[in-house]
Amino acid sequence: LVLVASLAACVYVYRIHNLLVVPKSATLENNHDVTCPDCGVGGSCLVNRCICVNPKYTGTLCNQLNPNFNGHSIACLKKNDDRCMNIPKVGRLLAIDKNRTFVSQKCEMSWWSTTRGVPERNAQQAIAFDYFRSLPVNLGHVLEIGAGPYTKARLILEQANHRVIQSLTLVDPLLDDYLANPNITTSFTTEQLCIEKTCIPITLYSTTAESFHPQQQKFDTILLVNTLEHAENAVDIMHNIYLILKKGGIFIFGEEYTSSFQLQVADLCHPIRILPRFLYDYLALFTRKQLLPPRTGMDIQGITHQ
Repeated sequence: LVLVASLAACVYVYRIHNLLVVPKSATLENNHDVTCPDCGVGGSCLVNRCICVNPKYTGTLCNQLNPNFNGHSIACLKKNDDRCMNIPKVGRLLAIDKNRTFVSQKCEMSWWSTTRGVPERNAQQAIAFDYFRSLPVNLGHVLEIGAGPYTKARLILEQANHRVIQSLTLVDPLLDDYLANPNITTSFTTEQLCIEKTCIPITLYSTTAESFHPQQQKFDTILLVNTLEHAENAVDIMHNIYLILKKGGIFIFGEEYTSSFQLQVADLCHPIRILPRFLYDYLALFTRKQLLPPRTGMDIQGITHQ
């Protein structure tokens, strides 16, 4: 599938999101050996190379102590201070520990408990994606990672009632909690998601995106919107997506990025913060089209799709 996708950006709560529909080239994957090396204690594999997600380690295999890492800095000595995980020119790819991710999840549950019905930012995201006009009619078998209780799949269907989703798989560690919480309104049951008279069969995985490894299953469309920022290991998720998206499939991506200046601030709800260049280098694995990141974290006009 060759899809000429629009690229837009939106700003809310002083945050900029790059929202992008990326077609996975049917031939591009053949040029990438997806055999992963042993990335050691400090790294994670991204397609075929090690990314040092822990700033304490460096080297091609992320198994060497980084002489520039100051483990005795104020940030590292303070409990749950995300600034300790900053990597120059990259951002924060790894949460300090599993407890830090749990804190982020509690924050997410609290937010949804006070957000009844349709999230206000949905309208902004629909505009930023140009109402998903560049998507094909049939999205096939769809996977949404970090679905939340509303889901972006529903948002897409609301923009065009003729669009078809054959099946929908939702992955989110809080799915069971969303369904059980009387203060949270979900778009789905344990078996289906319905909009008006149209119902889509769904499969729920109440687990982290890092641990989701479907057996021999690939998807026609994958959605990842506002998810990496809550994760424990962003690179593990990015690698999994590359492996399970079919050739010629569609990757619908929207993730918050930040500036180097903003990395000096810790955010209780969002342990992961990724700089634009790293995100665009990742997206370039999916398409032969040139993706140009913004010149600065606040420069919307710098985001283009050629």
